[in-house]
Amino acid sequence: MNHRILTYLVLGALLGLPVTASAQPAEGAWMIYTNVQELTNGTGAYEGYYERTLARGRYDVVEATPAEVRVHARYRWLYDAPEEPSWGEEDRSVTVLVPSRTYVDGYTDLDEYDDRRDTRLTTWMWIPPGLQVGDEVRILEHTFRVVSVDASTFAAGQNRRAIEVRAETRGERHDDYGSFGTRTTDTYWFDHATGLFLREEIVEDDQGRSGGEDAAFTMRTTISVLDAS
Repeated sequence: MNHRILTYLVLGALLGLPVTASAQPAEGAWMIYTNVQELTNGTGAYEGYYERTLARGRYDVVEATPAEVRVHARYRWLYDAPEEPSWGEEDRSVTVLVPSRTYVDGYTDLDEYDDRRDTRLTTWMWIPPGLQVGDEVRILEHTFRVVSVDASTFAAGQNRRAIEVRAETRGERHDDYGSFGTRTTDTYWFDHATGLFLREEIVEDDQGRSGGEDAAFTMRTTISVLDAS
């Protein structure tokens, strides 16, 4: 499942209060989020098939300095499909270096990245707030391009002015779903004043074969901030 979730939002970002350009997270800040991932538009071997993963969690900033940020992440998830449903939970603490926005030792708050600890992964939690349209910024393992610095997105109960960044990638997957070519559009919205994460939407279109049959489906993921300090 995809848990690309916010690990912090400071009060100033949510309420529009003055903040410094460096947008350091405040020690003691917290947030609650929801993550919904759904398989839709199935054809061929996936005609009529469905699955849905729901996640909800709380994140707390336990330490924040100009050099690094340490976050305690706790979340639970439920997977629902015609096969036997499953569920689980995560409880982990991670550290991010502020100047480079990289995770210390490659250990992230995202359980699906645990097998990539030798990769230089850059946090999705914030971006530099002064970016302009056309600029590039690294998030996790991908490079994103700024498409708007005056976008609007809904987070924590209201519409907010945001920086919108997007990456479009092509790839492959060979797993329990089958063997597919993938085309993915990944869009983030960050607070315009602070560069802190507000929302993410991922649309992955898959075409290939599963169980010896042609197959296609779309995987949609939406991560939303529900409440914050």
